[in-house]
Amino acid sequence: VETHTPQTIIGVNAEARRTNPFTHFSSYGFGWFLQDYRGREVVQHGGNIDGMSALVALMPEERVGLVVLTNANGSPLPSALMFAAFDRYLGATGTDWVDKVKQRVEGAEKQAKDALKAIESQRVMGTSPSLAIEKYAGTYADSMYGDAVVTMENGHLVARIGPPVVADLEHWHFNSFRAVARDRRLGKPFVNFTLGTDGNVASMKVDGFTEFVRRPEPADTTAKVTL
Repeated sequence: VETHTPQTIIGVNAEARRTNPFTHFSSYGFGWFLQDYRGREVVQHGGNIDGMSALVALMPEERVGLVVLTNANGSPLPSALMFAAFDRYLGATGTDWVDKVKQRVEGAEKQAKDALKAIESQRVMGTSPSLAIEKYAGTYADSMYGDAVVTMENGHLVARIGPPVVADLEHWHFNSFRAVARDRRLGKPFVNFTLGTDGNVASMKVDGFTEFVRRPEPADTTAKVTL
């Protein structure tokens, strides 16, 4: 069927091959990830939401499928259990998928910590924002993600991006801030404000996400006209 036909190529890099030497090709159909595994076709897709992860996987040639449900968001466990279950069904032994995934996650965590240390080493201490802190408050817009609203609360800036994301902005250096999401699982991305030629804030870029352009302040319609 068309949904199980490759539409987009997904690269399988050296790290992925080290973790899983039984998958050589990967692609995406219409709503399904497609790959080979131990010489069989695998059709699978997972999903995550707050506090939950799920995975549905099929091995059509063997007429077998499975569903994995976990009570953890963004967990790598469903993939490990998928491969382990397929191994048991195929009679393959000798691969500890939980340990493999654990090693890969630990490696990724170490890389993230090393990257953070590199960023922290470049921080310029003792700097201040170019403008008074309240000048950064306002509404910023992106054509895809909508509005990001920055307000002053208890002497510091708070950013709201859509309904789910609320982050306190901690000054980092110059016009850069670190967004500390109140939902701690969302991480601490950097937010960089850019000034325009008029000296006012022109945009707000969230690292790894997008750049929001500042909306003009609404016109003051309360002024009285004297005739």
